[in-house]
Amino acid sequence: MEKENFCTQEKFTALCRHAPLIKKLGISAPSLEGYLFPDTYFFPKQTSCEDIIAAMAGQFKSVFTKARQERARELGFSVHEILTLASIIEKETGEPSERPLISSVFHNRLKKKHEAGKRPHRHIRPGKF
Repeated sequence: MEKENFCTQEKFTALCRHAPLIKKLGISAPSLEGYLFPDTYFFPKQTSCEDIIAAMAGQFKSVFTKARQERARELGFSVHEILTLASIIEKETGEPSERPLISSVFHNRLKKKHEAGKRPHRHIRPGKF
């Protein structure tokens, strides 16, 4: 974008953390990280940085459908948590075919941690063993 004179990297990064813009886009997160869909976009030269960000966020919303949001909730995750987990999985490997395996490892670990937190605890009072 900077190369094509749309906006500077600094402005783009600042806008991705600009609370009023994030709110305007209907995203409940401290930044737009993870909410900008990676794709090839074509914009007229006069397109503002804000409009580019809005298009990328709009594309994310069209791909991350209500059904996917519901699936995240069924798994016990917020949209933001799912995006964070997806980002971690993505960074674990450069090989797309390995992602399902890595995803299952993380999901199993999270499930075990969640189940451990639900185990009934035995309350022991002093002198009562």
